[in-house]
This record gives sequence, C-alpha cells and structure tokens, in this order.
Amino acid sequence: MPTRYVLGRALQVMGMAVVLVGLALSVSLGLQEEGLSSMQYEMMALLGGGILFVAGRLIQGKASG
Repeated sequence: MPTRYVLGRALQVMGMAVVLVGLALSVSLGLQEEGLSSMQYEMMALLGGGILFVAGRLIQGKASG
C-alpha cells in the first residue's frame, strides 16, 4: 500500500474523530443549558474535522490516480 494512501486514510479518520468528539462535547454542553458555547465547539469541530477529512481525501486521490 502506498504511503500517501495510508496518510490520506489516517487524515480522514482523524477528521471524523475530531467531528465526533466535537459533536459529543456540543451535545453535552447543550444539555447543560450552555447553548452558545455548545454551538462554538460544534462549529470548530466541524470546520477542523472537515479540513482534515478533505485534505486526506485529496492526498488519497492523488495516490490512487
């Protein structure tokens, strides 16, 4: 397996993990009546995780073809 492919996959997994942790934290804060804080964590997690995922997808795509 090419190294770039593995790196791309690792970035994708890390991106999804960041989104999952951010959403879990957002729900936890939301249940504690901290709405704005909750939304801030959710948006940061979605942005950060999305950037990691897209970067991994681009690297993986270049490795495949």
